Amino acid sequence: MYFVTLFMAILMANIVKSSAVYARQNEIILACAEEAPSPDFLELSKLLQASNSTSLTRRQSQQDFNFNVFAHVVYYDKTARGGYVEETDIKKAIEAMNRNFDGSGISFTLVSVSYTENQDWATYRDVEAMKDDLREGTYADLNLYYISSIAEDRGQITTSGRCSMPVTFTSNGKPVDITTRKDIVVSEEYLVGDGCVIVARAVDGDTVTHEVGHWLGLLHTWKSDCSDDGDMIGDTAPQESPTWRCSSVTDQFSDGTPANYACGGWRESNMYNFMDYSDCTSTFSAGQKKRMAYFAEYREILGSRGPTHHSSRPAAAAAASAPAPAPEAPPEPPSDANEDNTQRLRWFKRSIFEQEGGYDLCMGLAYFKMSGSSSLSADHVDRACGTEIFCKIIEWDWQGLGPQTMRDRLGFASHHECIAGHEAEP
Repeated sequence: MYFVTLFMAILMANIVKSSAVYARQNEIILACAEEAPSPDFLELSKLLQASNSTSLTRRQSQQDFNFNVFAHVVYYDKTARGGYVEETDIKKAIEAMNRNFDGSGISFTLVSVSYTENQDWATYRDVEAMKDDLREGTYADLNLYYISSIAEDRGQITTSGRCSMPVTFTSNGKPVDITTRKDIVVSEEYLVGDGCVIVARAVDGDTVTHEVGHWLGLLHTWKSDCSDDGDMIGDTAPQESPTWRCSSVTDQFSDGTPANYACGGWRESNMYNFMDYSDCTSTFSAGQKKRMAYFAEYREILGSRGPTHHSSRPAAAAAASAPAPAPEAPPEPPSDANEDNTQRLRWFKRSIFEQEGGYDLCMGLAYFKMSGSSSLSADHVDRACGTEIFCKIIEWDWQGLGPQTMRDRLGFASHHECIAGHEAEP
């Protein structure tokens, strides 16, 4: 009881602070660690917000962009907690990302998936060496590094993902138009450091979509300080904190559009936007698509000028065709006394917290969605949390659907009905 109450209190406090999804002991878990944009990047973004007259903007409207994707799985054991991701899951995530980017003129092609066992790299130590050893391609190629955890310098902070923003260039304090300055090239240092690091337990397509939004020049839709230009996209409303849960947005305009009070007035909620934190993200705005198209061409131009970086290990190029190492099978769980629920809601011993990163999966329910195309099944959540905690959290997560819908979909409509369908823990 105390465990769940503490989780809920921390979650609600962090919604107000717009800082973290949950905390335990000295570890804080964030949904994303947006790289602090450089002053040069902010200056260019402000210029793009204010004017559509640049030569790059004028030429991009009819152009489509396809980026090669090189995925690198870096793990210390063959579990999700250890950083392991199966190639089929990565393919599904890229397919989901392509659906999310539909209509933007931007798409992605998975070229290869490599596997590396290295505990230091899998736990975000010596990241520069990891990227230098594994990175493939030019500045126009997306490299995804799936690892166990991301630890920042501010204590023990683990995030679901971290992507580099596009590098920008200035002259005399003003952004340089790279289409007319053909001498502008990306340094080897910036090339190697480019890409996205993703926690293996966040392999779903929406997580990658959000992070790649940063890779293509998008900021979060919220900013706690209303005195600046926010995300510098004209058609995303000012927002002071993440949405987190869409069920918490109860206000609407007369036409039914979800409303959010921010920066001294009622604004359209960004709850459906991929660059918000919410459990119902589904779209980019027209302005965001235009901004990403700008930086997509920006990356392609710089990528065409070189340099090109190849993995220092010859075997890495063949990793895509080589079979991935088989994951270790978890122990068979005990069956449920209620035969009707055996396949869906099973009782698991507390030792499951030592399997497949179960503790983190359970506590991360506020971020890993319970509905939608990339959802976790109720069975997976029950497996991670144990039934007592599962029944409490899932009642809280699904209560907005109403008792009848919950009963139709889950077989129960309350914590007590959920518990009643299971035998006591042995």
